Amino acid sequence: MNTGFRFLQKALPFLLVAVVLVLWEIAARSGLWSRLLFPSLASIAYEFALFLVTPERLHEAWVSLYRALGGFALAAVVGILLGILMGRSKFVAGLLDPLFSGTYAVPKLALFPIFIFVFGIGSLSKVALVFLECLYPIVIMTYAGARDVNRALLWSAQNMGASRAAILRRVVIPATTPFIFA
Repeated sequence: MNTGFRFLQKALPFLLVAVVLVLWEIAARSGLWSRLLFPSLASIAYEFALFLVTPERLHEAWVSLYRALGGFALAAVVGILLGILMGRSKFVAGLLDPLFSGTYAVPKLALFPIFIFVFGIGSLSKVALVFLECLYPIVIMTYAGARDVNRALLWSAQNMGASRAAILRRVVIPATTPFIFA
């Protein structure tokens, strides 16, 4: 295989991106679309540079990131705990599974006005919305993983005299980890 072909093969994805960017610029400057809906790459770069040098905008970005990560972290902790509890206890699963199954289809964004009414206009209502959006998939995936732990591993740990806490810590959580990260 010659080196020119290998270079072309490696450069092809970058060439495709370059072609798309050139077509974007041509379309933006053609005047067929509004500059608000289809801005040129130069105006996008200008606004991005302005964003990076304006401290107020960076502060606003930090506040948004803080809210998003706070809601996600809270949902991860609560969701993993609930999912493992549901997966290991038929009673807890029977109690909470209808709640999660029945309300999963409800668009969580539609609850935002209620969150604003209950929690106010500040950060708490936004963190609560992110929490609720993230909670469902985390609980469902963790529940599926904790429920599908290989029975032979559980029986082996029990036969070796492991306590319930040791089985949870050394068998259930490691077997559920791929589902949690999914």
